[in-house]
Amino acid sequence: EKMQVFMDRLEAHYGQRPVIYTAPDFYRDNLKGAFQNHPFWLRAVAQHPSKVYPGRKWVFWQYSGSGLSHGVDGRIDLNVFHGSVGEWRQWVGRNAG
Repeated sequence: EKMQVFMDRLEAHYGQRPVIYTAPDFYRDNLKGAFQNHPFWLRAVAQHPSKVYPGRKWVFWQYSGSGLSHGVDGRIDLNVFHGSVGEWRQWVGRNAG
């Protein structure tokens, strides 16, 4: 209930629905079945999100917390958008502030 109030205030302030980032434990304990109309950014580094969050639609997936990338020192999170290049452009266009 408190999170819904917070999410509503964020949306009212920014004029955009917030993306919910979550890890498996917090999702299981607090978010499973909730916020069906919100975009989700799911952390699942051991398995695909369909295994960790069955039935949950998602926009972003953090698939590693220890990735490497050219030009970046140290390990970083690696993420992927759930869609095509065209869908990415549409999503950015709808959600650009």
